[in-house]
Amino acid sequence: MCITEDKLVESYGKATPRERFRLIYKNYSIFPQLVDCYETGLFNRILFDVEYNRRKKNDDDLGVRIQTSHRSEKCRK
Repeated sequence: MCITEDKLVESYGKATPRERFRLIYKNYSIFPQLVDCYETGLFNRILFDVEYNRRKKNDDDLGVRIQTSHRSEKCRK
């Protein structure tokens, strides 16, 4: 019988290495999915932090470029 994912994560964080092994062994059916989910979440958080730091360095640039020259309409005279 598997415990819920939230309880598994909480139990894993507080457990000793031996208890962690038992948790993985008993709940192996959902453990790989949890690892994949957290890996994706961590990857997205890193990308967000990189973008945030870049914007902060550029004086809160929103990342949207605004054309300042008047050359967008080549046919206009």
